[in-house]
Amino acid sequence: MRAELLHALHELIVGNAQRGRETLIIVDDAQQVDDTAWFEELSSLLNIQTNERTLVTLLLAGTPELTAAIQRVQHLDRRVSIRCALAPFNLEQTTQYIRYRLTVAGGDASMFARDATILIHQTSRGIPRATNDLCDSTLLLARLDGLPGVDGPVVRRVLSSTPMAPEAPAETPSNS
Repeated sequence: MRAELLHALHELIVGNAQRGRETLIIVDDAQQVDDTAWFEELSSLLNIQTNERTLVTLLLAGTPELTAAIQRVQHLDRRVSIRCALAPFNLEQTTQYIRYRLTVAGGDASMFARDATILIHQTSRGIPRATNDLCDSTLLLARLDGLPGVDGPVVRRVLSSTPMAPEAPAETPSNS
């Protein structure tokens, strides 16, 4: 099955190049792959090239554990040309991130009260995916309760009813 998939990818990449198209393969949460052979096979796709250029671009996104997985495959590690690390957001960045996502979704950027964003930031530790998950849950609860927005008590209710969520801070500080 893997050989068939690699062959199909190879044909797709070559076909795209023949039609003047670029091929970009994006793997999100790549740190979850626990198979060095998979990374080696993925790396082999970088060998599909013409005399002028490589025909495929790989974008691997994941948590810091991804770096160690890539380093175990020396051929891939040598070919990684750009490495970026996204640090957790501070409180202001988390607030801006929440507002931006609400705006893009067509919502009101002020739906989250200041005490709610502080709790969300503290609980998510500024990690965007955790922030997204917590915001989704609080928005759902606020909607179910017929509330116009999300405040600290809504966030605390979500946190108290989510088995895997970190414990909510005891008090809501005025800044962080």
